[in-house]
Amino acid sequence: MSQNRFPTVEDMLWHYGRHPARAFIEFAPSQLRKRYEELNAEHWLSDLTPAFEAFKTDNPTEIREAFEVANKTMNDRLATTRECQETVRKYLMKDALFGLGYVLPRSLEDSPKRVPAQAWATFLNWSKDTLEHHGLAFAGIRIVSHHWENEISKRWRAEHMPPPEIEKPSRGRPSRKEQIEEAIRTLTADGALSPEMTVKGQIQLVRQRVLDLAPDDERESKGLGDEVIRRALKEVQEFE
Repeated sequence: MSQNRFPTVEDMLWHYGRHPARAFIEFAPSQLRKRYEELNAEHWLSDLTPAFEAFKTDNPTEIREAFEVANKTMNDRLATTRECQETVRKYLMKDALFGLGYVLPRSLEDSPKRVPAQAWATFLNWSKDTLEHHGLAFAGIRIVSHHWENEISKRWRAEHMPPPEIEKPSRGRPSRKEQIEEAIRTLTADGALSPEMTVKGQIQLVRQRVLDLAPDDERESKGLGDEVIRRALKEVQEFE
């Protein structure tokens, strides 16, 4: 991948995917995989060791039996390998697993693309990571499970996507309480309002100042009742 290109989720999935030579073992059903691993615990040449040892006896029957055992073990190994490969190939064709590869010709800016499920019908050489389908050639193929896809996609979003913006609540018009308190303070600062005035006179002054400060407020006199303004006067004047 180019150092200048932003990594995609496909890049991350490809990185964690399995080469076909490993995938047919890892994604095989557990019992089948266990049988494969048991049969391949030792190198295939070790199957022939008893047969070679039998030559020392010069006993034709013993030699024949030793080779029969070796041949059966090798055939079992080959059959199990093919069963693993065929099972995983069917998973890929049914989209229970999926492949990612680079479309050829490839440039450094390219990201891996999904291999069409039907392309696996002709895939036979599991030691390679290349595949051709209807004139489209893939290289560097990796096989991925959908479980990994879900987990890795979450990780990719956490690492590479910006956190969602928290919408700040828009500040609407001031509340009537704020307008009333502002009116009281401006009137007091101007010397137009004092505790020596009658409460009724103070209320009328404050109400008019609120209306003057916000002439376009569609609420008009709503929320500017005598009791509301009286409480505000008491609170502000006590605080002051």
